[in-house]
Amino acid sequence: MNRIIASLRDGTWLPEARVRRLATAAVAGTIVFLLFLAVTAHGLIDYSGRPLGTDFSSFYAAGRLAGSGADPYDPARLHAMEKAIFGDGMLLTTPFALDYDLMLLAPAILMIVAYMIEKPVIPFGATLVFILWLTPLFVRGIAAAILLPLANWVLAVCFLMLIKQARTQ
Repeated sequence: MNRIIASLRDGTWLPEARVRRLATAAVAGTIVFLLFLAVTAHGLIDYSGRPLGTDFSSFYAAGRLAGSGADPYDPARLHAMEKAIFGDGMLLTTPFALDYDLMLLAPAILMIVAYMIEKPVIPFGATLVFILWLTPLFVRGIAAAILLPLANWVLAVCFLMLIKQARTQ
């Protein structure tokens, strides 16, 4: 057990070759997923009736409103246009969906990685970065199950850990 903890602490379990394999697998998985979406989509709607991309959907609908001379900042009109273009599935994928705030984790992860490159003596550093890299996969499912957005809390914890570690060094 001590060897496992020591390996997690110093990051020897995550050599460069393993990181390259994981990154290659992530890129391959993304390509497969995008191909799956392309093959199963029906126009701008995915296989389960939701729009392809929440940001795209909102901006596309706003652009259509602006192009017709209507106010794209009127929430009722924007929602009506989104519904007209994308159907009822738009209700499930608004920019305020439970996992939309996961985009906020990228700067936190970047800051932690940058700090750990500069000062690589943080115990469990490589393990922490690996967990943070996987966090969006788990947070999305948990948030959907408990109906609460979690990424902001995860972000706050990451920043607090970084600040605490920086103050102790």
